[in-house]
Amino acid sequence: MNKLEEITKELGLAHSRAKEWDKTKTQYRAEFFKIATESHETLAEKIVNVDAETLSDAILQAEKLYPTWTPLSATEVENGFDVRIKENPEYMPFTFVNHEDGMVYQKQVASGAVMFDDERFKQDHPMLYEVVTHVPEPKRELRSLDDLSDEQIAIIQDYIYEGKPTIKLAAPRKAKEDEL
Repeated sequence: MNKLEEITKELGLAHSRAKEWDKTKTQYRAEFFKIATESHETLAEKIVNVDAETLSDAILQAEKLYPTWTPLSATEVENGFDVRIKENPEYMPFTFVNHEDGMVYQKQVASGAVMFDDERFKQDHPMLYEVVTHVPEPKRELRSLDDLSDEQIAIIQDYIYEGKPTIKLAAPRKAKEDEL
């Protein structure tokens, strides 16, 4: 057997093992996240006021503005809707110190990307929409905030929100003495 045959045979074997380990790691990661989510017993609730025309719009707005919370109910009030929301344990960080292996395992939650609700903005402010957006390829997007006036920024700030957070598993690390 020549050197290339030998190396590619070992490479193929290593690749197969890596795929199996990745699949196993993904399964354990999902189980860890499930248990971590279930471990949060006390969840905060609060009422937020949302400017919306209908109940369904109010729920959608609450989901958009509070991506780590779950809407429970909404009541129409003079200036929109009061929406009762509850923390979503899926988006809560979690740390576990395993005394058996001396390692720390963490579920981390990273903030979502900053988003601009251009459809709602276009509907509410059609003329200003043309001013504060531009058309690079492939679609229209918000101009740089540096290019906008303070008045324009004040108007668009109600249309800027944080997207859904990202949940990730931090690389396990050795526990510190005070963690054990």
